[in-house]
Amino acid sequence: MNLFQLMVVVGFGQASIKSLTGWDIELTDMITTLTKPTSLVSSSTFNSTTVVVANADGVMDDVTTVSGVNIDSSVAEPTVTTIGSYSGSTATLTLSSAQSLEAGETLTFNGAARKITISGNLRVISAGSSPAYWDGILGFDLEKFITATDES
Repeated sequence: MNLFQLMVVVGFGQASIKSLTGWDIELTDMITTLTKPTSLVSSSTFNSTTVVVANADGVMDDVTTVSGVNIDSSVAEPTVTTIGSYSGSTATLTLSSAQSLEAGETLTFNGAARKITISGNLRVISAGSSPAYWDGILGFDLEKFITATDES
């Protein structure tokens, strides 16, 4: 295996990319779109902060809010404060306000995602002579703007 196949060179921003690769590029109109996760209520609740759902993948406690047909959001959408008893097929959520929900009802989790789509425009201003180790691949450091969680 070639030494260059093991090396990763990182640069952030237009000036660093040009310095490292010789290519002057511009990224514009970048848009990040979250596909909000949904789940079904597994069992009915009456005036309770505890809700059992079929799936909580993508949900993050103390960040994610919940909306749905019967969600009482008269003050604000309730926040998921705790994710407990998560088995991969069901999860018990504790919400910031009591709710009365029906089994089979769909809940939408806001401020969360299982799928993120990044789109935008890439313009090549000038194609320089690239160093031998650059394979033409540009990457995004997703950890700079996305917080991944594992609520298992």
